[in-house]
Amino acid sequence: CLDQGVSKEALEAFDLALKTAPQRAKCHQTIAGLYRKRRLWDLAESHYEMAMGEVAVYPQALLGMAVLCRQKGDQFQYMEMVDRLRRLETDDRDILTEIGICDLAEGRYEAAISAFEKALQRNPDDVYLHTNLALACQHLGRIDEAIKHNLKALSIKDDSLEALINLGHIY
Repeated sequence: CLDQGVSKEALEAFDLALKTAPQRAKCHQTIAGLYRKRRLWDLAESHYEMAMGEVAVYPQALLGMAVLCRQKGDQFQYMEMVDRLRRLETDDRDILTEIGICDLAEGRYEAAISAFEKALQRNPDDVYLHTNLALACQHLGRIDEAIKHNLKALSIKDDSLEALINLGHIY
């Protein structure tokens, strides 16, 4: 039921799991993600906070909290979460991607390029990473690199709207 979207049944199943094992951080993290998809910010935030208390899932729970803050427009808390992600010094692709997104939005293009390039080492065929890397390169006037990454994105997904828009701005 998770692949088909967020359902009431999925939330009920996870709530039941929590009642039998209330310290299950992975359950809290999953429930938080489901609430985030439903745009139930307060419930999502509450479950991410509970998940972040468990060391084993802390990085992913922290990432989820950062995405939640970005999606609900809480810029101050988003920056705080991303700063905490930076201190993890991880090579996790999703964490590096979120750091890159933050750097790109804040105009720190060199830092964004660095984060996106590291993330691409983990997944070289990620269209999203190539288009964001292209955008950062474009902002720095590295037009040839921007074109290269947009074309790479199109070679992976020939209808990538982001790559086509980026190229439209370049040309």
